[in-house]
Amino acid sequence: DPSTTILFTELPAVEDTGSLRLYQYSLNYAHSETDYTEPDNVVDCGMLYIICFSDNSLMLIDSGHGAQATDASLLGLYRFLRGVTGVPEGEKITVRAWFFSHAHGDHVRLAADFLTASNPDDAGASYSESFRLQTVLFNFPSYRLASNGYAGDDTSALKNAIRRKYPNVDFVKLHRGQQFSIGGATFDVLFTWEDLIKPDGTLDVKKFNSTSTVLKMTYGGKSAIFLGDADTEAEAAMLVRYGARTLRSDIVQVAHHGYNQIQGLYDLIQGDIALVSNSEYHILNNNYTTYLMYSKYASSVLYADDVTWELRFENGELTQTSHPRYDAQE
Repeated sequence: DPSTTILFTELPAVEDTGSLRLYQYSLNYAHSETDYTEPDNVVDCGMLYIICFSDNSLMLIDSGHGAQATDASLLGLYRFLRGVTGVPEGEKITVRAWFFSHAHGDHVRLAADFLTASNPDDAGASYSESFRLQTVLFNFPSYRLASNGYAGDDTSALKNAIRRKYPNVDFVKLHRGQQFSIGGATFDVLFTWEDLIKPDGTLDVKKFNSTSTVLKMTYGGKSAIFLGDADTEAEAAMLVRYGARTLRSDIVQVAHHGYNQIQGLYDLIQGDIALVSNSEYHILNNNYTTYLMYSKYASSVLYADDVTWELRFENGELTQTSHPRYDAQE
């Protein structure tokens, strides 16, 4: 396809020394009991996951809403990435890949703003200058094919920011059935919007969230499935192709910030750890029926509003710890 500049098998290699860290990054969410320092910048969506490999390089998954991309939150994210990688000021942090699940503003806009905003920790240079971005992973339908729900302005802002700041970055358009490895972690592409194309070549998507690309990551015998905002149309297509042997995962990223009722997928995934990119208060008070669908399998349901959760994959085990929010009160 014309969007891809390298084969997915040529994604940058990373030496594996036996551990990997997955972070569910804390963002500002509405309907929360958290006492935010920026109360006017809260929404009920947006998600950001960070994978830190053994060599302290990163893979990022989505970002957040434009309302969550305040000066303080962008600086907090920058300092967090410096902290978890241990890369000192003056040296570039390596981002092996930035994966975007679908073309909605609450998944792409914060990234666009982050790459173009000025960094007060670096004499006002843009944040992009502190990173070495190697690859962008995505599969978005064209606006002409799926204009209903496509966040055109936000997605264009993302693409323009990447092209401007990283003119030599590689792009890989993911397709179902592909498998690639970074840092000892294996990623399987389980679903893209192309699986919804009809025999006559048309695409009739009622819910644009179902254009989310679904990835499954396996490392050290443990697995995590990233559903993006996958809705019932994506669920139906996946249930035709996969059973529990493929979908079963230790960690499930709960689809669409805890809104979508995709019981069939949750029944096969049976995630022991459920990651919810929303506030606990909002889920338990406004989305309790959906909560019951994934929580019945989970020993831990971890929310993204109060803290950033760290899941460490090491020696075939998963351990979890938390980090304070960027605006935590001392």
